[in-house]
Amino acid sequence: MRMYGMSPELAQKLVDCLMKIVPQNINIIDRNGVIIASGEKSRIGKLHDAGLSAIRNNRVEIVTSERGEMKQGINLPFYFRDQICGVVGISGLVEDTMNVASLIKYTIELMIEQEALLKTRQAAKLMRSQLLQEWLSRELPPQKDFIDYAREQQVTVTETTQVALILRANGAGAPDALRRFGQSCPSCYIARLREDQLAVLFNGAAPPDALRMMRECFPNCPIGLGRAEPVARTSHAQAGMAAFAGDLLYLERTLHRYDEYKYFASVLAGCGRDAGAHEAARIGAALENDEGALAQTLLCYFRNSREQGLSAEMLHIHRNTLIYRLNKIEKLTGKDPRSELDLFNLICDYLVYRWQRAERPSPAMQ
Repeated sequence: MRMYGMSPELAQKLVDCLMKIVPQNINIIDRNGVIIASGEKSRIGKLHDAGLSAIRNNRVEIVTSERGEMKQGINLPFYFRDQICGVVGISGLVEDTMNVASLIKYTIELMIEQEALLKTRQAAKLMRSQLLQEWLSRELPPQKDFIDYAREQQVTVTETTQVALILRANGAGAPDALRRFGQSCPSCYIARLREDQLAVLFNGAAPPDALRMMRECFPNCPIGLGRAEPVARTSHAQAGMAAFAGDLLYLERTLHRYDEYKYFASVLAGCGRDAGAHEAARIGAALENDEGALAQTLLCYFRNSREQGLSAEMLHIHRNTLIYRLNKIEKLTGKDPRSELDLFNLICDYLVYRWQRAERPSPAMQ
């Protein structure tokens, strides 16, 4: 049985702690007169007659002589917001236990108040999280009822929303990074989508200082940035595709703007309906031969604008090894990576291949 404002587990911990100081037995009794915590564990779950009487009469109940399991002692009701919610009983002579019982009563009341406050904060945090999740998943621009409800949660929703998506935001320093970024950008709203993903919502366009702080606080995390859109879900999806493509194509960068990847994003958005998805699967499987060495070579070659010497240096291989791999890519795929057009098609196919097999970086893309 659960007492309002305090769990039996918390009540027992309190009793165990207090009985290291107080020599008398202590019982904590719920509103039904049942002992939920006691120094004598065998009494837990039993009805406490004097405690029940104290609750029903809303008064201190004193037992002057032992009657069966009922020992001599004092039973004081305790309250939460002017409502009786239980009784604390202490065995012993009244003159020896009154002061201690009063102190324990006030301690319990403070703990109940603290636990209630914590639950209120947790509930508010949960409601805010659910609100942000709904904001990100709505398929139409927010209407007045949603805007008004958001305002009640101290969240402002304007005509456009820009979303940044932070991937791999679950490293050792992530909690501190999240706290620092939240303090530096109080006007944005942060939603944890999964353990390793954060969505940051901005009303209108994201301020440059906020983007700078985001990169500083999450220096090793890929960040996708969608456009400012009337529907947050759209910006969220754009951010997810930009983060995915940018993380694969440009390792030296962390912030990936949708406008820089919009062609790649359009390829990814249509890959499930495009007959070319089968070709992408064939190309991707071929590139992942040799434990992914061919894919790694292709991506490095693309990043270095087909500069063979620089690519070989970045891969820590001989130039002849690079040429061998490029020839092997052409043989396996039928496309020559030394051709600008073929290289672009290979990159698009490989992106689609990885996208189809990856856990989506954004729920909005499901």
